[in-house]
Amino acid sequence: MATSKCPKCDGSSFEIVPAHITAGSEQFRFIQCSDCGVVISAMPAEHLASQLVKALAILEDQIKNLRRP
Repeated sequence: MATSKCPKCDGSSFEIVPAHITAGSEQFRFIQCSDCGVVISAMPAEHLASQLVKALAILEDQIKNLRRP
C-alpha cells in the first residue's frame, strides 16, 4: 500500500486540529501535515452521524409531546 505524503514537504504524518474560520459560524477541523502544517482537507467539527442522532432525539421528544393528552 502506498504511503500518503504531504504535497509540500513530503511528510507522512498528519493530524486533525480545530479550525477557526472567520466568515461563518460553523466550526471545522483541518486535517493537516504534522511537519509543516499544510492543510490537506477540512471537515465539520461535529460528525454528521452524531448530528443526525441529536436531531432524531429532538424529533422523538416532539412526537412524545404531541401524543400527551
